[in-house]
Amino acid sequence: MYRPLLSLMMSDPAVREQHDELMERPARILTRLLGNAMPVTTSETFEGDVEWAARAALAIMGSFDLDDDGLYDRIETLLRRMIGVD
Repeated sequence: MYRPLLSLMMSDPAVREQHDELMERPARILTRLLGNAMPVTTSETFEGDVEWAARAALAIMGSFDLDDDGLYDRIETLLRRMIGVD
C-alpha cells in the first residue's frame, strides 16, 4: 500500500538523501560496536563488510512482516555469516 507513495517520495533528491542518511546511521553504529567488541579483526575490509551487511539486513527487514518472530534470528544469522563471526 505504501510502496507507490514511497517510490514517489524517493524521486525527490532531498528525500532520497535524508533516507540514505537515516539508513547509514544504524550501520555505522553497528560497525563501531562490533569494532569495539572485536578489536583484532581478521579482515582489513571488516568495517566495510559490517556496514554492507547491516544495510542489507535493513533492506531485508523493510520487505518482510516485522511481527515474524523468526525474522530477527534470521537477520542475526545473516549478519554473522556475512561478516564471518560465529
